[in-house]
Amino acid sequence: MDNPEEMVKDVVCGMVMPKSRMKFSSEFLGKVYYFDTENDKHLFDAYPDYWVPEEEREKFRKGK
Repeated sequence: MDNPEEMVKDVVCGMVMPKSRMKFSSEFLGKVYYFDTENDKHLFDAYPDYWVPEEEREKFRKGK
């Protein structure tokens, strides 16, 4: 079950706060990423491979 109070990190600016307070989100490689500003979301959407570590991308692409 989804927990709105789960702490999540905005991978662009590094801000950590409850998921319920993150105003924006994007999905990439089957995972949802959360952002506290629209600008962070736009930066992520433009270059998701830059923001998601290569190890995490490879795990998804290998089906792990």
